[in-house]
Amino acid sequence: MRTIDLNIPTSLIIKLALVIAAVMGLWELRVNIISILVLLFLAFIISAGVRPLVNRLERRKVPRGLAVAIIYISLVFSLSFIFILVASQFAEQAVNLVRSLPEIFSKFVIFIKTNIPVLNTLLPLDQISSELGASVNSFVNSQVFRDFASGQNIFSLLRQALGLFSTVAELLVSAITVLMVSIYMSAGREPAYKGVLDLLPRARAKILAPFIRKVEVSLGSWLVGQLVAMVSIGVITYILIMLPELFVADYRLSEFAIPIALMAAILEALPNIGPLLTLILTSILALGTSGIGVVIYIVIAFITLQQLEGILIIPAVMKRAIGIDPILSILGIIAGFQLGGIVGAILAIPLIGIGLIVVSEITSVYKKLEQLEETEIAVEASEQTV
Repeated sequence: MRTIDLNIPTSLIIKLALVIAAVMGLWELRVNIISILVLLFLAFIISAGVRPLVNRLERRKVPRGLAVAIIYISLVFSLSFIFILVASQFAEQAVNLVRSLPEIFSKFVIFIKTNIPVLNTLLPLDQISSELGASVNSFVNSQVFRDFASGQNIFSLLRQALGLFSTVAELLVSAITVLMVSIYMSAGREPAYKGVLDLLPRARAKILAPFIRKVEVSLGSWLVGQLVAMVSIGVITYILIMLPELFVADYRLSEFAIPIALMAAILEALPNIGPLLTLILTSILALGTSGIGVVIYIVIAFITLQQLEGILIIPAVMKRAIGIDPILSILGIIAGFQLGGIVGAILAIPLIGIGLIVVSEITSVYKKLEQLEETEIAVEASEQTV
């Protein structure tokens, strides 16, 4: 019987080990480089939004360093204040909402069966209700939900949601790094990218400078406009949810006002589709808690809010922001979420915007070349005629 010799030379094993270690090192380096680039891009977006405010204060004789300190301290203080003010109530209302979902959806199913039986034949509502109840019960009994309900490991839950950081410490260090780098970028009178452009040949730097400036202005306008729109919609939605409590005795939707307002603010990042999802989900909650009268109020109030948003809020805060087709933005957000979790979804819109600016610039140059070529042809034709 023939035997197979498995005595592999030691030198070959060492070489294979070195190759594997090199590949793993390169992969780890790639991951680290991507993380660093993401953090730098986030810092650049923040500085792009802050820089116009800093410049405005500096024009009013405020020292630039003091202007940067005022703006960033105000931002950090405002975010901390909102977090402290809302966090405990949000956690309590979110826990109650999750526990109430089976009951709410069960009432919704009963209403559909009674008033819209055709829809009941098209959709397996009983099966959906049963699966939702089982999923909610499983989630309520999970350790993640218990930690959230007790207020423990909030940073761990946030880290898991972002999906980019391996530890809580890494999440905190990354947040501080983004903040400090954005402060550094905002503090200089010259844009942060000028030092990079100075390393390039003068001709290429001259071509790239206007393009990067346009990207910076668009990203800054998008960030400020998006934040203003999200905060405005969140606050107005909260007021609209709380208002019927003054007039309706058995009104229960106000018990979930903060989660609904936060949902409306987050979904505001999805053009057109986001407000529609907010309307649908809130209407289901209203029907399952307070009846058809409140649903009618929610539909009228939210549609009115969407119209006012399109007339007043969006034109006022998105004048110089990135204009992206709603379908393209939705596809980009889905792709970003698949590739990089919540961070990828957040960065999807600005990355698409940069891509559109690149296409616009290339198209503009191409059109100028075409016009120049047509002019030369016309001149040659006229010379030949003469």
